Amino acid sequence: MKYTKIKIDYKLPQEIWAAFREEDKIMIYDTGNQEGIIGIDTLPDSVEAEVMFTFHTLPFDENIVSSKWQGMSKTSQKYRIYIELYKTQSNMYYLGEKPVFQTAEVIRQIHKYTYQKDDFNKWSKLFEGIKQQMDIEKVEKVVASREVTLDCETPVNVESVLDKLIYNNETSYVFAYQKKDRVFLGATPELLVSKKGIDITSFALAGTIAKEGNQDSELGRRLLNDAKNRHEHAIVIDTIANKMRKISNNVKISPTSLRELKNLYHLESKISTWDKTHSLLEWAKILHPTPAMGGNPSHKAMALIRKYEKHDRGLFAAPIGIVDQQGNGIFIVGIRSALIEKNRIHVYAGCGIVEQSDCQKEYQETNSKLQTILECL
Repeated sequence: MKYTKIKIDYKLPQEIWAAFREEDKIMIYDTGNQEGIIGIDTLPDSVEAEVMFTFHTLPFDENIVSSKWQGMSKTSQKYRIYIELYKTQSNMYYLGEKPVFQTAEVIRQIHKYTYQKDDFNKWSKLFEGIKQQMDIEKVEKVVASREVTLDCETPVNVESVLDKLIYNNETSYVFAYQKKDRVFLGATPELLVSKKGIDITSFALAGTIAKEGNQDSELGRRLLNDAKNRHEHAIVIDTIANKMRKISNNVKISPTSLRELKNLYHLESKISTWDKTHSLLEWAKILHPTPAMGGNPSHKAMALIRKYEKHDRGLFAAPIGIVDQQGNGIFIVGIRSALIEKNRIHVYAGCGIVEQSDCQKEYQETNSKLQTILECL
């Protein structure tokens, strides 16, 4: 079966998402360039159709898949309808009959919710347990995470949350993945890997400082010169570059710069190479988890995460990607994110623990990262 292509008037991603309320669907949208892809209505494996785009999700840790993430954290999926979004127009591809839809108005909603605001004691036990074992086992870095569960008075208005995510995050990838009554969504600044022809690109994004009003510019400069954060960032650069060098000798690393987000600054470095033999999906598996998501060395860090974290990360900090007919595309990392189950929201945030880390400061960093989701409720 072949897809039919038509041009449609440009519509906002959240309005298209709202128009298909019942179907399973997925979206990756680059807010900076105002372009992306939405896949609607999953195709069963038995349907033979040309490859337009394939969406992939990989679990953070293949050894742990709880019922909460069942059927979501490891998929390779094609869809009956694809909508390519650009600044001024959109393309729609569809199998079978032309879909009839009218984009739905997105009404912003304020969600009333309750949650345990102060879980510092729980975090402290996690932090100290990991930190002690790091010293014993000679682990350079471990990325620890929190899962904060909110209970809302009403079902979560996903379109409203998406609308605010897109509005608030002008230089991120806003993503959403709906599987029946569960939705995983967020606004990630992190591109794991992209492929265009033989060009392979990744980014090291590690080292963080929260914004504080009028001091923003000074805080950014402080981050660039902070020894602890530069060290944490260098670990990520070296690991990604070394993995690339096992495949190609032609690896380039850009100078480290500041990545500014709504609530935070990060240190960022571009790392690139070229490769004719490996697919984009293979590259995602080669690079995941980077030390920005797991730690270093990876196998020891992952073992400590399994031992001390009490929640299944699922797609949090995991690769989510789209690949086109030519094998080109991107994999982003599912951070600044939440899993929505009707009235309940599981919000995730993590931070890197290294020798110089302070428990209270790292906790505050995760609080800043949680705001990406919380301020959209």
